Amino acid sequence: MGLDNVVLLPHIGSAAAETRQAMAELTLANLRAFFREGRLLTPVLD
Repeated sequence: MGLDNVVLLPHIGSAAAETRQAMAELTLANLRAFFREGRLLTPVLD
């Protein structure tokens, strides 16, 4: 980080339109599963 020739950026690997679309679809699928069955498809475990 102390070098003048280094640029730090947040991860931008998900910036593709296809990836963002898949993320939106997964969010909606999780919401549907939660409201229909009371569970998530991709839960975050502690």
